[in-house]
Amino acid sequence: MHKNAPSTTDSKCSSFYGEKTAANLPQAYGRTVSWEPCGYTPAQIRSAYGIKGTGLTGKGTKVAILAALVSPTLLADANTYAAHHGEQPFAPGQLTLRLPPGAPQIVGDDEGAMDLEAVHAVAPDAAVTFDVGTGDVTGNAVLDALTDVVDHRLADVLTSSYVEGVLPGGQGEDPVDPAIVKATEQSLQQAAVEGISTNFSSGDGGGFNDGNASPHGAPQLEYPSSSPWTTAVGGTSLAIGAKNEYEWETGWESDASTLADDGKSWAQPLPGTFSAGAGGGVSTVFPQPAYQRNVVPAALSSPDGKKPMRTMPDIAAVGDFHTGIRVGVSHPSTTGQKPQYREQSDGGTSLSSPLIAGMEALAVQAAGGKSLGFANPALYALQGTGAYRDVTDHPSGAHEKESLAAEMVNPRTQEKYTQLFTLGQSADSGLVSGTGYDTVTGLGSPTGNFFKALAGK
Repeated sequence: MHKNAPSTTDSKCSSFYGEKTAANLPQAYGRTVSWEPCGYTPAQIRSAYGIKGTGLTGKGTKVAILAALVSPTLLADANTYAAHHGEQPFAPGQLTLRLPPGAPQIVGDDEGAMDLEAVHAVAPDAAVTFDVGTGDVTGNAVLDALTDVVDHRLADVLTSSYVEGVLPGGQGEDPVDPAIVKATEQSLQQAAVEGISTNFSSGDGGGFNDGNASPHGAPQLEYPSSSPWTTAVGGTSLAIGAKNEYEWETGWESDASTLADDGKSWAQPLPGTFSAGAGGGVSTVFPQPAYQRNVVPAALSSPDGKKPMRTMPDIAAVGDFHTGIRVGVSHPSTTGQKPQYREQSDGGTSLSSPLIAGMEALAVQAAGGKSLGFANPALYALQGTGAYRDVTDHPSGAHEKESLAAEMVNPRTQEKYTQLFTLGQSADSGLVSGTGYDTVTGLGSPTGNFFKALAGK
């Protein structure tokens, strides 16, 4: 689901949040800024979200990843990545690829690599099915993969970072193809009946779709994550400290400003202009489901004062590209040699969804293997129990802004330049972030109490 955007380099990044300061850069908000993390490791993610020490590994559970593409080096890359970070590799038979004849295999597919490595980072003993449905990035690819998993009961938990191909014209709720939506809704409802928890990324454009506001003047949602029959996963910006400790999160909505040519100021007045962030908002198609009543404020679910509608996301985990996860994937060689493995930081709600899926697999294990089924009623019932952190825009105080610097690379020219990203800018994304349920992080992000609480323990 990634957009074609500039990438970051590793030359100045930090191994934990705030490790390397950028004293040579202009200050921001009265403080010296820090370089972005290099991409968090599995151990850092497990520690920050309270998984370390629980004894939960996803053993005995099954997770399905829906994808539109697959890399021929997918498993080899995941095992190389595990070896580089002191993690356990996939055991023989632990990963199953469901590929139709002639399915496209694309070397360098970082999306699939991130999905797989994120699930394995959180639930290293879970069995994983990687399903590409028809093996086509157009048409009904996501629906076909979803139907395959559901019809054959291949998983306890399912995650997908893809929305392209489900609706005509790519992403968004409007216009909606009624026939495709009807079929997808039937599959999601069948998943609920069969005890399969489904998760879809909420998108990476904030309250916009491909950079465009909705024609109705409301935030532009993506489908199927806007369905009331699935869990929509939003994103956060996450700070992990030197001892792998959780420091804070904001809702992932970032503004960016570029370093001026003289290197002495930021070219755009801070905080800059909207860059990227987790998708969210209010559906124009689906009425409010019962589990959101008395939890989602009326000001969010019915901004026009009329009928309450489905609001998303439901839950969130780290997604910010600049506080993301380390991902390992082989890329095509420019010299005609075999693909070259390398690692880089990556993110998006394409990261958030597989992380939440892995955490739900831990809850299935904690429940003795009993499936969660359709998770949303249980997720909303946990509000106020300590299962979530209430993520807001200002973790360090009402008037404090968090920011970080990143060295960027233009993908066309390979030119390097420096940008400052100001975090927690939900107002500029068209969304709302605040105390309680909001349209950036939903109920919030999981704490160490989440797994057993979701299991009913």
